[in-house]
Order: sequence, then structure tokens, then C-alpha cells
Amino acid sequence: RTAGGACPALSFTVHMVGDLQAVTTYAFSFNVTNPTAGQASPAVRIATVGVATTNFDPGCTAEEYPACPLAAAEGDATLHPLHVLQAGMVSARMGQSTPYPAAINTLTLTLLPSVPILDASPSIQDGSFVTLTGLAGASAPT
Repeated sequence: RTAGGACPALSFTVHMVGDLQAVTTYAFSFNVTNPTAGQASPAVRIATVGVATTNFDPGCTAEEYPACPLAAAEGDATLHPLHVLQAGMVSARMGQSTPYPAAINTLTLTLLPSVPILDASPSIQDGSFVTLTGLAGASAPT
């Protein structure tokens, strides 16, 4: 982590052990853990070392080359690399079973999260929690 608490950017390097054939598509897949907060897709770049190549993108400037930005997938932004949705609640409601004094009252919390809320993740050290506050005047069995 950096002084501000952010994680440094990761990089992925492929060491060639053989030739890549011309006009042949090669795909490389690897797993990462997304951050816990939403973010737009960062500017992912590609560079080559040890072989003379031409620009990957005609829009790549001389100052950027040989580390040119990669074009993002067309269409839906959620397909862009490392675009992470912001977690939140689409709906959060609470109701009760009875308004009568000294009665046993069942409170019901109904949540509709905008994204899956993970309990166990390497980036969420103590798990996820939902906390209700302001339950003034209520008591619960101990």
C-alpha cells in the first residue's frame, strides 16, 4: 500500500519461450481481486521489450510509445478492464409486527443490494456487516 492507503498498480509480463506467429490471436488470462470501492476502468497500457514493433493504436503518440493505451471493449462499461461497480442498497426498508406497548415486536429488515455483498474476500479482512443504529427504547433478550 502507498502512503494514502491505495494499492500500487499491478503489472503482468509474459516472457516469451517461443515465437508468436503473425496474424494469430493469442489470449492471456489471469485473476486479480477487485477493490472494495467502485472505480472507473483505469488506463491500461501495453509495451513490448526486445522486439521492434509498430504502434498498437494509430492514436498512440510518440511520447506514449512504446507504452500505448489499450482500447477498451466496445459497449457496456462493465466489460472494461477493472471497472468496478459501487456497492450500495437499491432499497433498504424496515417494518415491525406490532405497535403495542410491552409486546414482543419482530422487526424485519429488507435489503436489496446493488451488487453481491461478499462476506469473505481477501480485500475485506473482517467480513461484511450491516449495522442498525437508533433503536431507541428497545430492549432485547440477553
